[in-house]
This record gives sequence, C-alpha cells and structure tokens, in this order.
Amino acid sequence: MYMRKITGVLAVMIGVVGLLDSWKKTMDQRLSFLADFCRLYKSGRFYLAQQKMKTPVFFDGFKGENEYFTKICRKISQNLIEHKYPQGAECWDMAWKKELNKYGFDSDTKRIINESGKYFFEISPDEMEERLLEYNRALEKKIENETLKYQEKRKVVYPVGMLGGIMLVIILL
Repeated sequence: MYMRKITGVLAVMIGVVGLLDSWKKTMDQRLSFLADFCRLYKSGRFYLAQQKMKTPVFFDGFKGENEYFTKICRKISQNLIEHKYPQGAECWDMAWKKELNKYGFDSDTKRIINESGKYFFEISPDEMEERLLEYNRALEKKIENETLKYQEKRKVVYPVGMLGGIMLVIILL
C-alpha cells in the first residue's frame, strides 16, 4: 500500500519537474534564436556589406549557437542556389514564418525579423549595413526585455509549479 503511494508521489513530482524543465528549455531556445539573429545581422554586415560575399555562400557558412537555426540558414542557401523563389526576401519569409510562430514570438519581434530579411538581398552595401545594424539593435533590446521577463517568470513558475505538485500529491494521498 505504501509502495503505491510512494510511487505515485515520485511520479507526480517527476512530472512536475519535467514540465518545469521543458518550459525552461523552450525559453532558453527562444533567447538562443534571438541571439543567433543578432549574430546573423552582425555577420551579414561584415561579410555581405563589407567583404562582398555572395549571399548563398554566406547563409551556407553561417554557424549559430542553435543547430536548428544553422539548419534553416543552410536551407535558405539551398533555396537561393536552386532559385526556388523569385526573390531572396521571399525565400527568407518562407524559411522563418513557421519557426517564428512555433516559438511564440510576439508580433513586434516577428515584424523585426520579417522586415530585416529583405536587407540581405539586392540592395546597396551601405544601406544593408545601416539597416542590419538598426535591426540588430532592436533585437538586442528585445533580448534584454525577454531575459528580464524570463527571470521574473522563473521566480514565480518554479515555486508555484513545485507547490502545485506537492498539493496534488497531498490530494492524491
């Protein structure tokens, strides 16, 4: 009898810890994606605007912290080489549209990322450098705000999650 109760208690607490860990990983991945966009903008300013590197080569060679982000950049490169879309900006939009919804970014963040895509393609190097710097600054502010929100939520979510798990255990006993 007691073994069943102990097993139930452990199962509930492991479930709660698993949910909290899943939430933490999702939040970390969101911040990682935004940081990779900032790295992409900085690299774009250097390699595309200053060094005049070809766009498909740039996207193929970009390596972000997030492996999935890097994979999407390679997909953009492949689509550019294969001319799957008439314009590079359209290729950018198609690559990121689903991902931005998947991670639940707010509309302003989505707007920044979507608008920034056109500045990797078919514009003057000076304008590219200026615009990518502008979007980089905007995303850095977003990262700062997201980090602060995440830290505040974490202070509440962890204790409430554990307390909820303990209350569930008490109810089930």
